[in-house]
Amino acid sequence: MKSILVIDDEEQLVKMVCTMLEREGYRVSVAENGKQGMRLFRQEPVDLVITDIFMPEKEGLETIRELRREFPGIKIILITGMTDSKTRRQMEAADVDAYYYKPVEMTDFLAAIKKSGVSVTIGIVYAISRAANSVPELRLRIRGGDVIEHELVHPSFTVLAEDELFSFCMIDYCEDFGRFTELARERIAASKRSAAISADATIRPSCTPTALSTNYAITTRAPA
Repeated sequence: MKSILVIDDEEQLVKMVCTMLEREGYRVSVAENGKQGMRLFRQEPVDLVITDIFMPEKEGLETIRELRREFPGIKIILITGMTDSKTRRQMEAADVDAYYYKPVEMTDFLAAIKKSGVSVTIGIVYAISRAANSVPELRLRIRGGDVIEHELVHPSFTVLAEDELFSFCMIDYCEDFGRFTELARERIAASKRSAAISADATIRPSCTPTALSTNYAITTRAPA
Protein backbone atom coordinates (compact mmCIF):
# COMPACT_ATOMS: atom_id res chain seq x y z
CA MET A 1 0.00 0.00 0.00
CA LYS A 2 1.42 3.39 -1.00
CA SER A 3 1.53 6.11 1.65
CA ILE A 4 0.84 9.85 1.50
CA LEU A 5 1.39 12.67 3.99
CA VAL A 6 -1.08 15.56 3.74
CA ILE A 7 0.12 18.83 5.33
CA ASP A 8 -2.69 21.37 5.53
CA ASP A 9 -4.57 23.25 8.25
CA GLU A 10 -7.85 23.45 6.30
CA GLU A 11 -9.91 20.78 8.03
CA GLN A 12 -12.66 20.30 5.43
CA LEU A 13 -10.24 19.98 2.51
CA VAL A 14 -8.07 17.53 4.44
CA LYS A 15 -11.09 15.40 5.31
CA MET A 16 -12.23 15.32 1.68
CA VAL A 17 -8.76 14.51 0.31
CA CYS A 18 -8.16 11.80 2.92
CA THR A 19 -11.51 10.15 2.20
CA MET A 20 -10.81 10.09 -1.53
CA LEU A 21 -7.27 8.73 -1.13
CA GLU A 22 -8.25 6.04 1.37
CA ARG A 23 -10.99 4.85 -0.97
CA GLU A 24 -8.31 4.50 -3.64
CA GLY A 25 -6.28 2.28 -1.32
CA TYR A 26 -3.66 4.77 -0.07
CA ARG A 27 -2.49 4.96 3.54
CA VAL A 28 -2.82 8.61 4.59
CA SER A 29 -1.31 10.55 7.50
CA VAL A 30 -2.08 14.19 8.30
CA ALA A 31 -0.17 17.15 9.75
CA GLU A 32 -1.55 20.63 10.47
CA ASN A 33 1.67 22.49 9.61
CA GLY A 34 5.15 22.02 8.22
CA LYS A 35 6.80 21.54 11.60
CA GLN A 36 4.48 18.68 12.47
CA GLY A 37 4.75 17.33 8.93
CA MET A 38 8.57 17.14 9.03
CA ARG A 39 8.42 15.34 12.36
CA LEU A 40 5.97 12.76 11.00
CA PHE A 41 7.99 12.28 7.82
CA ARG A 42 11.23 11.66 9.71
CA GLN A 43 9.47 9.13 11.93
CA GLU A 44 7.85 7.31 9.01
CA PRO A 45 8.78 8.30 5.44
CA VAL A 46 6.01 8.26 2.86
CA ASP A 47 5.85 7.99 -0.93
CA LEU A 48 4.30 11.40 -1.53
CA VAL A 49 3.82 14.69 0.34
CA ILE A 50 0.87 16.99 -0.41
CA THR A 51 1.30 20.38 1.24
CA ASP A 52 -0.41 23.76 1.40
CA ILE A 53 1.64 26.99 1.24
CA PHE A 54 0.25 29.14 4.05
CA MET A 55 0.15 27.46 7.46
CA PRO A 56 1.06 28.40 11.04
CA GLU A 57 4.47 27.59 12.61
CA LYS A 58 6.12 26.46 9.35
CA GLU A 59 4.68 27.29 5.94
CA GLY A 60 4.74 25.10 2.84
CA LEU A 61 7.64 26.57 0.86
CA GLU A 62 9.98 26.31 3.84
CA THR A 63 8.81 22.74 4.38
CA ILE A 64 9.46 21.89 0.72
CA ARG A 65 13.02 23.26 0.91
CA GLU A 66 13.68 21.22 4.05
CA LEU A 67 12.25 18.06 2.46
CA ARG A 68 14.36 18.54 -0.66
CA ARG A 69 17.47 19.13 1.43
CA GLU A 70 17.02 15.99 3.56
CA PHE A 71 15.20 13.73 1.07
CA PRO A 72 16.14 14.94 -2.45
CA GLY A 73 14.02 12.47 -4.41
CA ILE A 74 10.73 12.76 -2.50
CA LYS A 75 7.61 13.43 -4.59
CA ILE A 76 5.77 16.62 -3.62
CA ILE A 77 2.47 18.17 -4.72
CA LEU A 78 1.76 21.77 -3.68
CA ILE A 79 -1.75 23.20 -3.25
CA THR A 80 -3.08 26.62 -2.25
CA GLY A 81 -6.25 28.64 -2.17
CA MET A 82 -4.42 31.90 -2.97
CA THR A 83 -4.43 33.05 -6.60
CA ASP A 84 -2.65 36.43 -6.42
CA SER A 85 0.30 37.07 -8.73
CA LYS A 86 2.92 36.68 -5.98
CA THR A 87 1.57 33.28 -4.94
CA ARG A 88 1.38 32.17 -8.57
CA ARG A 89 5.06 33.04 -9.05
CA GLN A 90 5.94 31.11 -5.89
CA MET A 91 3.97 28.07 -7.07
CA GLU A 92 5.65 28.11 -10.47
CA ALA A 93 9.13 28.48 -8.96
CA ALA A 94 8.66 25.84 -6.25
CA ASP A 95 10.66 22.62 -6.59
CA VAL A 96 7.61 20.34 -6.74
CA ASP A 97 6.28 17.63 -9.03
CA ALA A 98 2.88 19.32 -9.50
CA TYR A 99 0.83 22.19 -8.08
CA TYR A 100 -2.89 22.93 -7.86
CA TYR A 101 -5.14 25.79 -6.84
CA LYS A 102 -8.09 25.27 -4.52
CA PRO A 103 -10.79 24.20 -5.08
CA VAL A 104 -8.90 21.20 -6.46
CA GLU A 105 -10.21 19.35 -9.53
CA MET A 106 -10.15 15.88 -7.98
CA THR A 107 -9.91 13.83 -11.19
CA ASP A 108 -6.69 15.55 -12.32
CA PHE A 109 -5.42 15.68 -8.75
CA LEU A 110 -5.82 11.93 -8.26
CA ALA A 111 -4.16 11.23 -11.62
CA ALA A 112 -1.11 13.25 -10.52
CA ILE A 113 -0.93 11.31 -7.25
CA LYS A 114 -1.03 7.96 -9.03
CA LYS A 115 1.64 9.10 -11.47
CA SER A 116 4.02 10.08 -8.67
CA GLY A 117 3.81 6.81 -6.70
CA VAL A 118 7.00 5.24 -5.26
CA SER A 119 7.38 1.90 -3.49
CA VAL A 120 6.81 2.06 0.26
CA THR A 121 9.47 -0.63 0.77
CA ILE A 122 12.11 1.38 -1.07
CA GLY A 123 11.21 4.49 0.92
CA ILE A 124 11.60 2.68 4.23
CA VAL A 125 14.91 1.03 3.20
CA TYR A 126 16.23 4.43 2.13
CA ALA A 127 15.20 6.13 5.38
CA ILE A 128 16.80 3.44 7.55
CA SER A 129 19.96 3.42 5.42
CA ARG A 130 20.24 7.19 5.61
CA ALA A 131 19.83 7.10 9.38
CA ALA A 132 22.42 4.31 9.75
CA ASN A 133 24.96 6.15 7.59
CA SER A 134 24.53 9.34 9.61
CA VAL A 135 25.76 7.65 12.82
CA PRO A 136 29.52 6.80 12.81
CA GLU A 137 29.06 4.03 15.38
CA LEU A 138 26.64 2.20 13.06
CA ARG A 139 29.29 2.16 10.34
CA LEU A 140 31.74 0.22 12.52
CA ARG A 141 32.57 -3.36 11.48
CA ILE A 142 34.97 -5.98 12.80
CA ARG A 143 37.52 -6.92 10.12
CA GLY A 144 40.29 -9.38 10.99
CA GLY A 145 40.15 -8.56 14.67
CA ASP A 146 40.18 -4.79 14.05
CA VAL A 147 37.26 -2.38 14.31
CA ILE A 148 36.97 -0.36 11.11
CA GLU A 149 34.72 2.61 10.40
CA HIS A 150 33.39 2.35 6.85
CA GLU A 151 32.52 5.37 4.74
CA LEU A 152 29.15 3.82 3.81
CA VAL A 153 26.99 0.87 4.77
CA HIS A 154 24.66 -0.66 2.21
CA PRO A 155 21.27 -2.27 2.86
CA SER A 156 20.55 -5.89 2.00
CA PHE A 157 17.31 -7.84 2.39
CA THR A 158 15.41 -10.76 0.91
CA VAL A 159 12.83 -10.58 -1.86
CA LEU A 160 10.42 -13.19 -3.16
CA ALA A 161 11.87 -14.59 -6.41
CA GLU A 162 9.92 -15.74 -9.46
CA ASP A 163 10.14 -19.37 -8.28
CA GLU A 164 8.39 -18.28 -5.04
CA LEU A 165 11.56 -18.79 -2.99
CA PHE A 166 13.60 -16.02 -1.37
CA SER A 167 16.60 -14.34 -2.96
CA PHE A 168 19.08 -11.83 -1.53
CA CYS A 169 19.01 -8.22 -2.75
CA MET A 170 21.70 -5.65 -1.99
CA ILE A 171 21.52 -1.97 -2.94
CA ASP A 172 24.40 0.50 -3.07
CA TYR A 173 23.37 3.34 -0.77
CA CYS A 174 23.45 6.88 -2.15
CA GLU A 175 22.01 10.02 -0.59
CA ASP A 176 20.00 11.06 -3.65
CA PHE A 177 16.61 9.41 -3.13
CA GLY A 178 15.74 9.50 -6.83
CA ARG A 179 18.94 7.68 -7.79
CA PHE A 180 18.55 5.26 -4.86
CA THR A 181 15.02 4.42 -6.06
CA GLU A 182 16.31 3.67 -9.57
CA LEU A 183 19.05 1.41 -8.22
CA ALA A 184 16.64 -0.33 -5.85
CA ARG A 185 14.13 -1.09 -8.59
CA GLU A 186 16.89 -2.52 -10.82
CA ARG A 187 18.38 -4.68 -8.05
CA ILE A 188 15.00 -5.93 -6.81
CA ALA A 189 13.98 -6.90 -10.35
CA ALA A 190 17.31 -8.72 -10.88
CA SER A 191 17.01 -10.51 -7.53
CA LYS A 192 13.53 -11.75 -8.41
CA ARG A 193 14.99 -13.37 -11.53
CA SER A 194 18.07 -14.84 -9.83
CA ALA A 195 18.52 -18.17 -8.07
CA ALA A 196 16.94 -18.30 -4.64
CA ILE A 197 18.83 -18.94 -1.40
CA SER A 198 19.84 -22.61 -1.28
CA ALA A 199 19.17 -24.79 1.73
CA ASP A 200 22.90 -25.14 2.50
CA ALA A 201 23.74 -21.44 2.01
CA THR A 202 25.81 -19.77 4.72
CA ILE A 203 24.27 -16.50 5.84
CA ARG A 204 26.68 -14.21 7.68
CA PRO A 205 25.15 -11.65 10.06
CA SER A 206 26.18 -8.02 10.15
CA CYS A 207 29.18 -7.29 12.39
CA THR A 208 27.48 -4.39 14.16
CA PRO A 209 29.02 -4.18 17.69
CA THR A 210 26.83 -5.69 20.40
CA ALA A 211 26.58 -2.39 22.26
CA LEU A 212 25.17 -0.82 19.12
CA SER A 213 22.92 -3.64 18.02
CA THR A 214 20.08 -2.79 15.66
CA ASN A 215 17.10 -4.58 14.16
CA TYR A 216 18.31 -3.46 10.73
CA ALA A 217 20.75 -5.94 9.20
CA ILE A 218 23.27 -4.17 6.98
CA THR A 219 25.69 -5.84 4.60
CA THR A 220 28.84 -3.72 4.44
CA ARG A 221 31.45 -3.27 1.74
CA ALA A 222 34.62 -1.28 2.26
CA PRO A 223 34.91 1.66 -0.15
CA ALA A 224 37.01 1.07 -3.24
